[in-house]
Amino acid sequence: MKKISIKIPYGKRAVQKEVDGKIVIEIVDESPITERVKTFADALREVGIKESVEEWEKKYSNLEKDVVAYMKLRIIADALNEGGKLKIVKGAKLYSPLFEFMAGEEETVTPILVWDGASSLVCSGKSYARFSSRILFRTSWLASYAGLQFIGIWADYLLS
Repeated sequence: MKKISIKIPYGKRAVQKEVDGKIVIEIVDESPITERVKTFADALREVGIKESVEEWEKKYSNLEKDVVAYMKLRIIADALNEGGKLKIVKGAKLYSPLFEFMAGEEETVTPILVWDGASSLVCSGKSYARFSSRILFRTSWLASYAGLQFIGIWADYLLS
């Protein structure tokens, strides 16, 4: 058997996998996912999409703003959930950011807390609403992080 040596950069590690009967060595980052995904460009890279943000957006420029934002949020959620496909099943705890919308002289969207689907929300008034989405995260921390870090994309999705 032949031996090979691979230099691993600081903060990364090698993971051995078998793909189609071949042994593959993948270099993965050991830093927390919230350190690796701070922008949409980071999320694209994390899920293996090689396009730049500009190329990705150009490809979908014919779609409505909220549809493009939804697609971005799905990519961000996939990246933050580290590729884990979340399924809604009885008893599972999954989380989504919850937002508050205030209309007035300036319309604002504010992330206020995380909703686990168990609470009921009662909203009243002409200029106030709380809302969430079906974009889910495996922890409340990730849902909060996604709501705050990507507030502009959430606003495009929820208000367009």
